[in-house]
Amino acid sequence: WSPDDRRIAFASFARTPLEETPDYSGGKIAFRSQQGSSGHVGVVGAGGGPLTSLARSDGTETAPRWLTVDRLTLQRVSVDLHAREVVVAEASTGEGRVLFRDEDPKFWSLEYLGAEPVPSPDGRFVAFVSDRDGWDHLYMVSAGGGEAVQVTRGKFEVSGLAWSPDGRRIAFDANSSESPGGRQVGIAEIGTSLGAAPIATITPGRGTNVGAVWAPNGTRLLYQHTDPRNSPTCSWWSRGRERCPAG
Repeated sequence: WSPDDRRIAFASFARTPLEETPDYSGGKIAFRSQQGSSGHVGVVGAGGGPLTSLARSDGTETAPRWLTVDRLTLQRVSVDLHAREVVVAEASTGEGRVLFRDEDPKFWSLEYLGAEPVPSPDGRFVAFVSDRDGWDHLYMVSAGGGEAVQVTRGKFEVSGLAWSPDGRRIAFDANSSESPGGRQVGIAEIGTSLGAAPIATITPGRGTNVGAVWAPNGTRLLYQHTDPRNSPTCSWWSRGRERCPAG
């Protein structure tokens, strides 16, 4: 839904079914698969009406999110899978503008790992995950354009981006070189500009902490914790407390 409840954005996909009975499988087993996949993003009025395609290309567009009442962010991946673009599109015309482009001579490999762009609630910045330095890290770019800024650095992988309601902080989960299988929740203080962002890890100890969600007033953060002795459970962190135990 758009912020003013007047329009709905969505992604649609098309695949070609393929049925075959290879010689090696004999005459009693048939295989069915889906060959190829293309996706595109559209916007339609909440009361119906004409469809507007957003930044449509020969590639695949996914992950529409409203930046303002008139603009959306989306992710575009080229047909050959060598490039990913972070795009801002106009809801009324569908015209798109590229904010950031990743290129890989082999293929861009983060399509199913939550790397898509996430706009800040105040419409100032767009956050996303890129592996351009060899690790999956948090990057940001101004919604108006400009150079992208790398927020996290080091030998670890970031995912699960979640903006605070005021657009001044962003939570994420990350592993570490010491504990590749564990994940801790961190918060980057973005403030009002894309300068150096102080980062604090708010979950301690062993285990996996993922799925951060902010409370509407921005004072608490809900996340899921699990470890070798505990099944998944909801835990919380409160602003003003440096760390929060599971429970």
